[in-house]
Amino acid sequence: MSNFVAKSWFALALSVTLYASAMGQGRYPMVHIPQNAYAGDGMMPFDAVYYDHDWQPFAAASNIHMDDGQRPNEGVFFRYNRIYSSMTKPNRQAVGADLGGVLAGNNDGIFNQFNSLGASIPESSSGWGNRFEAGYLVDQDGWMISVVDGPGYHDQWVHGANDGGAADVSVLFTDPFNLLLGYIDRDGDGFDDDLDNDLIFGRDGLDQLDGNGDPGSDGVPETFVPFDDLDDLIRIATTFDQITVDSQTHFSGVEITKVRRKKRTHGGSYVEVFLSARYFELDDHFNVTALGGGLGDAFWNTRAINSLVGPQVGFRWSHKRGRWTWASEGRFLAAANFTRLRQDGELGTLLTTGAAGSPLNLTPQSFWNTRSFERFSPMGEVRAEMSYQVTKAFSLNAGYTGYFIGNIARASTNVIYSLPTMGLGSDTEEAFANGVHFGFEFNR
Repeated sequence: MSNFVAKSWFALALSVTLYASAMGQGRYPMVHIPQNAYAGDGMMPFDAVYYDHDWQPFAAASNIHMDDGQRPNEGVFFRYNRIYSSMTKPNRQAVGADLGGVLAGNNDGIFNQFNSLGASIPESSSGWGNRFEAGYLVDQDGWMISVVDGPGYHDQWVHGANDGGAADVSVLFTDPFNLLLGYIDRDGDGFDDDLDNDLIFGRDGLDQLDGNGDPGSDGVPETFVPFDDLDDLIRIATTFDQITVDSQTHFSGVEITKVRRKKRTHGGSYVEVFLSARYFELDDHFNVTALGGGLGDAFWNTRAINSLVGPQVGFRWSHKRGRWTWASEGRFLAAANFTRLRQDGELGTLLTTGAAGSPLNLTPQSFWNTRSFERFSPMGEVRAEMSYQVTKAFSLNAGYTGYFIGNIARASTNVIYSLPTMGLGSDTEEAFANGVHFGFEFNR
């Protein structure tokens, strides 16, 4: 369990302990209050509320329908759900800068270079999570605290083979300072190639036949010249032997809710109105490890932390028929999203700067980038479920949970592929997650 959830449950346990202690030290004796009596002034748990619980959790379940006059459960309640859901993938973004094709070369040849890993990365994924709810509800008023840990989504892809062969996984970078320019030696003769055919071989001099002062074409520079032929420079291809892409997304959050239960409808249903303060976090990781090739070894890890906080309104509708209860819930959060982006990495740790086939001026780089901004992020949550009453207080449930979150930052779409130290963007998008949940509830 994450530190966030552990701290949340510690705070809840401490609150319950202090509340129970306060009740035990009250000035008034514990008295029985009928279920239809009003308890407190609606500000529980900040008032002392004296409610005589009918602690018979394993008594036989009732088969009376709500429309026959059965009252809903009252007092302390608890729910646990295991959640399995999938989440939409981020907006389309290649691993690499969007440059189309660029002319590049290395000691293996000259070619048009394109990004190898296209817009399908990362894919949508599925994962597991947990939801805990505890509260106190008497007559029409109560409070509830809810903690969610997950779902968490994780996917990994490996492209290419780190076997010392040809580096065939391409990642394009913008190069505003021309750091990728270099000389190449395709024939392996130890001399820079003469790409502009003027018989000056890069940094290695002039080719003159037999050393007689007349230019020749035997491909061997015999005569020193006091300058380098800059027209023989070419953009060095940014390729790798193998790339591993790792994508992770995790939900967590806590909400404190004031509950107001309305009177029973003519059809025998109950409606509860929620007013909450909610914190919700979407933590997104996009990590790339690139081995070998012209710019290896390298890695860049990018993280987008979306911290949503704000007021929330919601409702719960429920209807019981015998042992079966149908329920649906809806919530809307008007949140301020405090977004933090983090990026660290290294590029070209195996570079031999200036060698044929390597950039002339690019040296091994390490970097750490940060960025933060604020956005308005609306969020909606819906649930629909059925529960079966096993005993008087204990039920099993299963249903559907869906989330919609607007204006959030994803890690993969905020990577700026630029040399020498990459960078971070400020793009936002929407996300939708939905799936099933199942679990149990006590006295709900």
